[in-house]
Amino acid sequence: MFNLELYLKENNIGKNGSVVTTTFSVVQINNEQIVDMEILIPIKQSAKIDNKCYI
Repeated sequence: MFNLELYLKENNIGKNGSVVTTTFSVVQINNEQIVDMEILIPIKQSAKIDNKCYI
């Protein structure tokens, strides 16, 4: 989660609301927990990630 906040800050992308998280599942494989999670961060402007524009 910290990496996402740092990425936004380094690329001058402002947040436009609260971060929302959803956990879909948690499974255990080889004594490790694997979490399937979605993180939504509303942003103030469009952003280019991997040369694709997102609004």
